[in-house]
Amino acid sequence: MSNSVNRVSLLATLGLCLGVSTAPLLAADSALELLELMQSSARQLNYQGKLVYQQDNNLSTFRVTHSSQGGEESVVYLDPKTGRDSKDSPVETKSFSLSTYNKLQPQTQKAYSFDLGAKEWVANIECQVVVARPKDAMRYLHRYCIDPQTGMLLKYSLIDRSKEVVEQLMFTEIKLDTDEAEAESSAAATSAAKMTDSMVLAAVPSASASTETTPAETNIKTNNWGFTKLPLGFEKIAEIQQSTTHTQIIVSDGMTSVSIFVDAKGQGEDLVTPSRYTSGAMNILTSEVGDYMITLMGEVPESTLEIILKGLKYLPKS
Repeated sequence: MSNSVNRVSLLATLGLCLGVSTAPLLAADSALELLELMQSSARQLNYQGKLVYQQDNNLSTFRVTHSSQGGEESVVYLDPKTGRDSKDSPVETKSFSLSTYNKLQPQTQKAYSFDLGAKEWVANIECQVVVARPKDAMRYLHRYCIDPQTGMLLKYSLIDRSKEVVEQLMFTEIKLDTDEAEAESSAAATSAAKMTDSMVLAAVPSASASTETTPAETNIKTNNWGFTKLPLGFEKIAEIQQSTTHTQIIVSDGMTSVSIFVDAKGQGEDLVTPSRYTSGAMNILTSEVGDYMITLMGEVPESTLEIILKGLKYLPKS
């Protein structure tokens, strides 16, 4: 907290010296602090409730339970007709967690500006809107509504350049820090384990845990692959060599990550037909580079995937 106070004091002093208003700077600082509170609270709180997930014009409802003890978390799809648990989720995923939101990285502020919006009521709780506004067209606007008392994320939206909501989640009911949440979390985890098709929803952005970062404008080597250039703010954060013929590379701007899958084609395999797929905020682009099939996947505009693909280069070993 002392570093934050010192930073605000310094900005205020500079603002007075330059004769400009410091209000936007103070607001941005508060927005970042609220995001940091959200990050820690999502892991530490016990909660259970109902959550509505919107992807384009499609709505799904889930029962979410979380226990701070052991980090147990469960998300179960609710049948729209009965309101009861169902294994027939329209969203095919394998895990979901509000606690996957990672700490903001330094490169994030290269690509986004942060400010506070109005206060809203979500699930009968007053929450504070925080906006992560992109500085270019390479990413979506992120809009959070956070309970300032607990740090609980109650509503999250991804908004495109046309100001259309492309993906959103919102609690309609929630209980925080109750004994019932602890008990129901354990019961829900047991119930979900019996389901063959329990849902996974990766709605809150997560830059995978990796301490390796490389400046975006430099040549980033990944075995025989590298990037001559990446969009502003994006950096390589992880590389996973899954086999001798399959590599996954992850780049992130600190708010949103993009996965690049590199697969070597076998002898005699047909050429890959370039393809594109969009679902809500998620875009997928598949193309061919040399003897490799390249698939890019991320919650960014399609044009961003195209730029990342263009910068991906094969680097023969010397």
